[in-house]
Order: sequence, then structure tokens, then C-alpha cells
Amino acid sequence: PPIKEIYLTLGNWIYESKYNEEFVQAEEKRNKLIKLKKIGPEFAEKYHPKAIYTSRPLSALISKCLSTNSSSTISFVNNQDYNYISKENELDIDIESSKSFSLIKKVKQ
Repeated sequence: PPIKEIYLTLGNWIYESKYNEEFVQAEEKRNKLIKLKKIGPEFAEKYHPKAIYTSRPLSALISKCLSTNSSSTISFVNNQDYNYISKENELDIDIESSKSFSLIKKVKQ
């Protein structure tokens, strides 16, 4: 749709109370269903047996990732040598061989 149509539609929603009552009723019904635990993926106790995709709340996964990342450690070999070892991934990273490090070294000289 043209921008003018979008502008007018949004203006009607914001400034005219034509649909205000429907929005209020819908919000009240949504809150009621949440309290009755009948809406939202966290309230779904059973999934359809033939469902291929199911949704689940991400809050538990996010907190798990945050706790994993906060406990990771990186140890530096020494201050002169820019190579370091990531203990979390057991991965040696050679910064000196990277193009950007070579460029920085040339600029400093």
C-alpha cells in the first residue's frame, strides 16, 4: 500500500476511538486466557502427535547460554605475543597471521 494509506490507517487507530472498544475487549480476553493458562506456548502441555514443529519458551535456553558464557575464560600467553588460547573451545587462535594484525603492525612501525 502507498505510504499515505498506511499513514491514514495508523492515524485512525491512534487518534480515532472507532476501534478502541474492540482493542480493550481483546486485551481483557487475552489477559483472562493467560490467567487461565489457556494461551501461549508455555501453557501447552501436550503437542499434537503429528506436529513437525512445536514452539517452546526461550527463556530457559537464554539463561542457560548466559550462564555458560559468563563462566568461560580466556588466558593470554603473554603481553608481547598476541596469540592466545580459548579454554572454552580449546582452540588456538593465531592473531599474527591475520591480515588485519599485519596491517596494524605495519602502521605502528
